[in-house]
Amino acid sequence: MSRPRLLAVIAVWLVVVAGTSTLVWAVISSVSEPPTSPTSPGLPPVATPTEVRPPVSSPSPSGQDGEERRTWQGQGGVVVAVCDGDEVHLVSAQPVAGFRVKVEDHGPVRLKVEFEGHGHGAREVKVYTRCVEGVPVFTTQTEGR
Repeated sequence: MSRPRLLAVIAVWLVVVAGTSTLVWAVISSVSEPPTSPTSPGLPPVATPTEVRPPVSSPSPSGQDGEERRTWQGQGGVVVAVCDGDEVHLVSAQPVAGFRVKVEDHGPVRLKVEFEGHGHGAREVKVYTRCVEGVPVFTTQTEGR
């Protein structure tokens, strides 16, 4: 193989390796979580039940008569629920990046949706939904760091 041809092959190889490395670095950077501060060693995670702010959505214009739709959005993801009288039904549960979703209770008395974080500083956010006077009401419980 002639010297100019060998240099051209090496140059192409270097460009391919550099491009691939840059692409891999960009993908990893976009999905990794920022580091969080560690908790004191030896202390277990604390579960903190909290009442959630009022729902951020209004009744669904496409809902049937007597149905009220509300959305909860917080750490972990988004839950959309609808009440038909005293029965609550899950419309959707969508995790945010770094979390996965698991539906524990599908109703009709209550919904329980868990958002499980993964990676360093993982958290678990449980979202409970009940119907109060025909309107979905959300409460949460957060565990982990």
